[in-house]
Amino acid sequence: MSPLGRILCAVDLEKASERAFDRALSLAVIGRAKLFVLHVVPKDVRYSSRAAERLQYLTELKERAKTAGVEVRVEEQQGDPVRVIVLHANARKVDIVVLGSNGRRGWRRLKEGSVAETVLRRAAWPVLIVPWDAGTGVLGEKQTRPSEVLHLEEVPLPNAGDGDVLVRVQAASANAGDSHLLRGTPLPFRLVAGLRKPKFKIIGNDIAGRVEAAGRNVTQFRPGDHVFGELSRCGFGAYAEFAVAPEKALALKPANLSFEEAAAIPTAGCTALQGLRKGRIEQARRVLINGASGGVGTFAVQIAKTFGSEVTAVCSTTNIDMVRSIGADYVLDYTKDDFAALGQRYDLILAVNGDRSIWDYKRALSADGTYTMTAGTNRQLTDALLFGPVLSMGRQKLGNLLMKPNQADLLFLKELCEAGKFRPMIDRRFPLSEVPAAVRYVEDGRARGKVVITV
Repeated sequence: MSPLGRILCAVDLEKASERAFDRALSLAVIGRAKLFVLHVVPKDVRYSSRAAERLQYLTELKERAKTAGVEVRVEEQQGDPVRVIVLHANARKVDIVVLGSNGRRGWRRLKEGSVAETVLRRAAWPVLIVPWDAGTGVLGEKQTRPSEVLHLEEVPLPNAGDGDVLVRVQAASANAGDSHLLRGTPLPFRLVAGLRKPKFKIIGNDIAGRVEAAGRNVTQFRPGDHVFGELSRCGFGAYAEFAVAPEKALALKPANLSFEEAAAIPTAGCTALQGLRKGRIEQARRVLINGASGGVGTFAVQIAKTFGSEVTAVCSTTNIDMVRSIGADYVLDYTKDDFAALGQRYDLILAVNGDRSIWDYKRALSADGTYTMTAGTNRQLTDALLFGPVLSMGRQKLGNLLMKPNQADLLFLKELCEAGKFRPMIDRRFPLSEVPAAVRYVEDGRARGKVVITV
C-alpha cells in the first residue's frame, strides 16, 4: 500500500473542482497514491446537457494525471452529491476525499449541512476531508497575526565582527516573507523560521541607511557611506534603528534615490531580476508578468523593458493606469481577461502572484518558452515544484525561483536606477512603531508597489 493509500476527488464542471483536482493530483504525486476521480452530475441537472464539455473536461484530467505519472480511474455518476460521494468513498475505502467546499476555515470547522461535513459524518470508512484551497500548514493550527507577536522595545546594539558593517537604519521595507517568518507557513519554511515559534527576534530583510562603523576587514565601506542591502542570509534584523550585515550583503545606495526608495529595492528587485534571468530575458521578445502591480511585479515590468521586451502585464482594474505608467505595453485586467484563453503565446512568463495551474501557464508559452514562478498561492508553488521538472523535459521550461540575494545584483539595480531606467513605486509609508500594521497590509495582498518603514 502506498503512503497515502487511495484518494477520491469529487469534481464537476466548476472552477473550484478544477482546483480540487489540482490538489488531489499533488497529494497523489507526493504520496504515490492511487487516485479515483468521480464526476458528480447533480440529480436536478439533465444528464445529457453539456455532454461534449464533460467529455473534454474528463479527458483533460486523465491527460494531466498521466503526465504526472499518477494512476487514475475516472468515473461519472448522476445523483445526490452527498450520497454519490459517500457510496464511492465507502466502496473504495479511500483515505482522503478532496472536494471544493469550505476551504479557508479548515476541515474542523466545516459548515454544518455542507457536502463536506455530511460526507465526513456519513462515511463508514475513516476519511480526511481536504478542501481545494486548504494551505500546506498543519490543519487546525492556530495562526499568528503580526499584531500578536510584534512589538517595539529597547534592545542592545547589535555586535559587529571584523567583516561586518554596522548600519544606522534610515528606512526598511515590508515583504511577504515577513508573514512566513511569523506564521511558519508553508510548513517547510519552519526549517528557516523556527519549528514552534519565530526563530528570529527582529525580522525584516531590506535596509537603507548610513554606515556607523566598519570592521577592520571591511574594504568597501567606511563610516558615513549611504548603503542599502538585503539581510535574509545574515539573520534578518531590518526593523530596528541599527542593523549588522557582512559587506557582501550591502552596496552603495543609488545616488538619485532617497533612503526610502532604496530600501524598497533589495528583496523585490533582486527577485524580479533573477526571475527574468532564469526565464532567459535576453532572448524573450514577448513577456507576460502575472501580478504586475505588486512590489516584485512593478520592478519586473521596468527591468523587462530595459532588455527591449514587449511586456504584457496582468493586474486588477484599479491598477491598470499605474502599470501602464511604468512601461507595460499591454495590460490585462484579470477580472475580465484570461491570458490563458486569449491565444497569445509568450517567450517568458513570470508569475509573481496569482492562483493559476501550471497547465494554464504552459498553454500560454511559446514552443521554447520559459515559465518562472516566484510567488502566488500554494497551488502555484506545488505545481512548479512537482510538475515543473516533468513538463520541462521538452523545449519548454517550467519551474520556480528561490531568490538568492547577492551584491552583484544590487549593483546592477543601482546602475539601472542611476541611469533613470528603474524606480521603486511606493504605496504606503509606516513608522517603525507601526511595523505590525505594515506587515498586515502586505499580507492582505492589496499593496500597489512597495510598503516602506521609516526609522
